[in-house]
This record gives sequence, C-alpha cells and structure tokens, in this order.
Amino acid sequence: MKSEWYSRVTDGHDDCATRTNTFSVPLDAFYVPLDLQQALSAEDTTRRNRSPALLTERLREMVPLLRVVGFEVEAVSDSSTSCLVPLLASTMNQNGTHQASVFYLLADYTAGIAAWASLSGTYAVGVHDRCAAQPIQLWLKKNTVTHLRLGTGVIRGTTTLADSVRQQVSQRLVEKGRCDVPAHVDIYQENELLATAEVVLGVYCDKPRVPDRKADLFQSENSKLSALMIAGLRNNPDSQAVAGDQGRALALRFAEVTPQLPHMIEARGLHLQKLLQAQGDRFAQVVILGHGMDTNPLHYMKPGQTWYGLDLRQTLALRKKQFDLRGGDAQGLQLIPTDFRLNGWERGLYDRGYQPSASTLFVLEGVSPYLHREELERLLRTLHGLCLNAHSRLWLDHVMPELF
Repeated sequence: MKSEWYSRVTDGHDDCATRTNTFSVPLDAFYVPLDLQQALSAEDTTRRNRSPALLTERLREMVPLLRVVGFEVEAVSDSSTSCLVPLLASTMNQNGTHQASVFYLLADYTAGIAAWASLSGTYAVGVHDRCAAQPIQLWLKKNTVTHLRLGTGVIRGTTTLADSVRQQVSQRLVEKGRCDVPAHVDIYQENELLATAEVVLGVYCDKPRVPDRKADLFQSENSKLSALMIAGLRNNPDSQAVAGDQGRALALRFAEVTPQLPHMIEARGLHLQKLLQAQGDRFAQVVILGHGMDTNPLHYMKPGQTWYGLDLRQTLALRKKQFDLRGGDAQGLQLIPTDFRLNGWERGLYDRGYQPSASTLFVLEGVSPYLHREELERLLRTLHGLCLNAHSRLWLDHVMPELF
C-alpha cells in the first residue's frame, strides 16, 4: 500500500504520474473472452473444474446448509448432472415441509451446476479458482417443486439439458452477456420419483469493465455489494449500521477467504482519518471519488467546507437508502452520480459549484485496483486540471498486483 499521505498534483502531470507509481493488473492475466467457435486449450482446467469432489467441497464451503444436509455432486458432463443427498436426520423427516425444502435445495444446485457445465470455456465465480476462462455468475430466478412423495433413503437430483438449449444459451450469453437457462430436475429415491422441479437460472458474464464504456447493470450491482462489504469491514458503529445485515455477512465471508482484507481496509482508513484530523481544515473542498458508504463526512466535515461524493448512480441510491435507515447523511454533502471512467465526468462537479481555484483534497480510496493503468493515468490528469490552487492535494491508496 502506498505510504505517502498525499501527493502534490500541481507540479505537472508527468511528475504526478511518476510519483503515484500506479500499475493495474493486465486484463489478460485473468480473463479470456468466451469463444463458441474455438475450444479453449485448457482442457485440463475444464476437467478439474468439473470434478465432483471439487464442486462438492467448494459448494459446501460457500453454502453451509449444503454441508448440513450432506449434499454431494455425483457426476457432471456437458449435458447432464446428478447430485445426492444422503439419508441423514437433518434431511430425512416424515414432515412434508421439511423434506420439500431439501427437494428445493437439491433442485436449485443440481440445475445450477448443469447450467455452468453446459458452457464450455467458463468458470463459476466464487466456486472455481481464477483461470483462463470466462467468469460467470448464476442467480436463481425461479424454482417450482412438485412434491410427489416422501423419501426414506438417499435421494438423487438429475437434470439433462438438450443440445438445442445449450447452444441457444451459449449464443445468448455471447451476444448479450446474460441469458436464462430453463432446467427440469427429477428427484429420485432409487427408481422411485419423489419430486420434480422446474428451475430457471439467470446466467451472467462477469465481464471486466471496458475503458470508455459505461458500467452495465450487473457491474453496478457488484459495485453496490462491494460498497456494503467495505462498510461491513470497517470497525466503527456508523459503518456497521449502514452496512446492514447483508454488508456484515459479505464482510464476514470475504474476511474468511481473504484474511488480509480487513487489515488493509483498517490501515488505509486510519491513514486517511489521521490526515483529515490533522490537516482537514486546510481545505475548502473535499472530493471523494468512489464514495460508496464512506462515513468520513459525518465526522470530519468542517464548518464552511463543501464535500462532494461521486459514485455510480445505483451505488449512491443505495447509500441514501442505508443512511436514511440510520438517521440521515452528513448535512452539506453533495452526492453526484457519475462514472469517472468516462470522459467529461468532471462536468458534474462544476454543475454543483466546484471551484478549481479553492484548496481541495481529492480522496481516491479503494479505487485504483478497479482501473486499468491508462484509465488511472487519465483520471490523474483530469484531477490535475481541476487543481488551480497550490495547496490542493490528492490522497490515494494503491495495492500491488500480488494482492490479487
């Protein structure tokens, strides 16, 4: 993490770009676009990702309830998937509602695995390790279970996707980046049909941001969840309140799989707070880029200061909702919806009365890892053009590629 409190942004953009020493992880290190015409050479990766033992282990880790019921992936192929739930006290009960819930769970994950496995050249975010494939995410949109009879032994969920369905799904995913996958799941005990399920899953390409292109809906949703998670990782009552149950749960999950993350968030937060406490009154304006659920305006806004918070429109809408629940946001804070990857984002600042001749502190916290190097350089040049006061400063944190 960069150790300087702030860097001078009025000495010329060459000096600015050099002193920040910011480098982004190359896009091709983690991402290969989905290609229907050419199979990926990494067949070993596909075979490993389809391993029933690996899928069982990862899904049980992600969804503790699956571990409780003893869920197990039995077999996975291009077109068919089968999963098991054994005879356990936690799953086999003569109460229909109890067992129907197990049927629902089994149908959901059997269909989800089948939907992913039908898309060669992909991996499921959160389940598989990063690899040379297209990352995708799946959301359950509909699950209708018809409960026929009780089970008294090992139950098996099976589903088969027709070639025509798989081809159509792949084509839509390539063309639109999202698609719905319908799946019929049969649930058996040996040869006896216990239940059927009609499942619809939304499949979404987890595409990285493209320079000069506006964030799409799915990227905006991920931004909102990230803002909640960061708030959940901050160890102060205000942040915990605005994070809500969802943010705190996300924070707990990410802290388990990435134990360095809470320390990183705490370190950069304390670093910025020390600056605001010691020198915050030097600035007539404070501009926070990537505002998220930042609670600093509640504590460090000085009389006569103007604070601007910039972020994606959906993220700021979520911020308003979460802060309203805890009693409101900082008085005088101006929230500006924008996407500072795009040219001309600074017009929103000028429209709200920003004065480039006034001493300004720009805060770029937790943003640099999300930007390509060219985007970050362009952003810094834009900030340089916004600073006509010799006392203006930029605070940013930066992590090295090893973090990823």
